[in-house]
Amino acid sequence: MRHLTVGDLHLYDREMRSTKGMVENSLITLVKLREFIEENEDVVLLNINGDIQHTTPVNKFNRREVAKWREEFRKIGMIMYDRFKENIKGYKLVGASDEVKEKFKTGRVLPIFTTRGNHDIDTILGHTFYDELMEEGLIVNVKGLLVNVEGSKTFFTYRDYETDSRKIPKLPKGTDVIALEHNDVLHAESSLWNVPDAEEKYLDAKDVVKGTDVTILGHVHDKVDPLYIGKDGTLPVLWQVGSMARTGFTEEAKRDVGYGALMDFGDVETYMTVEFDLMPYKEYFSYKKMMRKNQYKEEYKDFNLKMEEKKRVSTDFRDDINSFEDVEKEVKEYAIGVMESIHNNG
Repeated sequence: MRHLTVGDLHLYDREMRSTKGMVENSLITLVKLREFIEENEDVVLLNINGDIQHTTPVNKFNRREVAKWREEFRKIGMIMYDRFKENIKGYKLVGASDEVKEKFKTGRVLPIFTTRGNHDIDTILGHTFYDELMEEGLIVNVKGLLVNVEGSKTFFTYRDYETDSRKIPKLPKGTDVIALEHNDVLHAESSLWNVPDAEEKYLDAKDVVKGTDVTILGHVHDKVDPLYIGKDGTLPVLWQVGSMARTGFTEEAKRDVGYGALMDFGDVETYMTVEFDLMPYKEYFSYKKMMRKNQYKEEYKDFNLKMEEKKRVSTDFRDDINSFEDVEKEVKEYAIGVMESIHNNG
């Protein structure tokens, strides 16, 4: 029996500045995940390690797409409910309310275990797609999960973005400990070393993996082979699996697949990477958009508005803008167009 972890789905109901297929690919991501689970009946537990959404869906023209996402979560959750009920011989939810525990027992909360990523938080709107999935019982967020599968005990510890506690509870002897971490973590092969003062800003791998056998790292999208953090190449392991999503037109994102982590229960030293076929990156990204963006960056790299506060000289914004002596004509025309748009729609 096996457990599967995927992360950083970044479901989005709009296109980014670099994409033309992100909306379509969002549904493809969930469908491919479901199809893999359907085909691999030995997968009896599913984790999603943060950033289910890219931003909170608010595009009124794509509400049908969001409904399709929900339906896929429901299909996946029902499969996992049957597998969980049949193959998990004992379990304990840690950090769950009595209400969640009762609903989980009766299938009103489905066993798709998650961490909350930074993109699953919306400081402006507050209520996110992640929250909706939680309220509808399509996913579950707990501090920990202890399971017994084929006589092997495994404890999963779930670390949301900016979690402040990594304490491992007292566990039965011989329990394997798997952490799901959605945070910035520095390790020997981390791309975060490129950030100034990285050691002061980010978590240290040695601190994050303490008390675990394997820590599966989300949040950072590039794929790194499992790293033995213990002395002389021993456990614990940090495994930066790589993401399902491609959110920027980088070398890392020029791929046609998303990544997942597959492990056998009772075995903490065999690491299997799953590749999910997604929309090919040449169809997913818009080269036209990127060429235009790069052209703008090149043309305006030395551009300076040289603006300061100006006193109004008339009651017409057009005259005010045209009176600016140190502003280029094209900029004035653009500013007038923006103001006209605001005025006409006001």
